[in-house]
Amino acid sequence: MLDTAVSKNNFKKIRLHDFRHSHISHLIHLGVNIVAISERVGHDSASITLSVYGHLYNEDKNKVADMLKY
Repeated sequence: MLDTAVSKNNFKKIRLHDFRHSHISHLIHLGVNIVAISERVGHDSASITLSVYGHLYNEDKNKVADMLKY
């Protein structure tokens, strides 16, 4: 099914794991509790989830900078 959609629409081929990565990263971006995310995806600890998937979105970087302004 995924291969059909990719070929019909000339999309870049992505793996199932790419969906997982996007899902977890997006949950972190939305502010979902990291322990809940970690349990949802079967990681042994929240630190694993954060170290692998916790990269910042550009707008999050800007939020941090804005918070530090006086």
